Amino acid sequence: MTLLGFRGNTALTSLQQSQGPDQYLDIDAVTELVTTMMCEEAENPMRLLVRLVRDEGELFRVVTQKIQLIIT
Repeated sequence: MTLLGFRGNTALTSLQQSQGPDQYLDIDAVTELVTTMMCEEAENPMRLLVRLVRDEGELFRVVTQKIQLIIT
């Protein structure tokens, strides 16, 4: 597991512990976590975000990949 994946798991665990049992995670918190992970990984975060805004398929792929890192 990469350092990024480990950090994602740590953040996800913190999010889960802050909520009650059997509750879904807050979508805003997960979105912020995924965005932070993507920006920290990118050499040029603004360029990455502009590219993702222009290409919805790429955005979906990248976000799905980051969410998979968080949950595995």
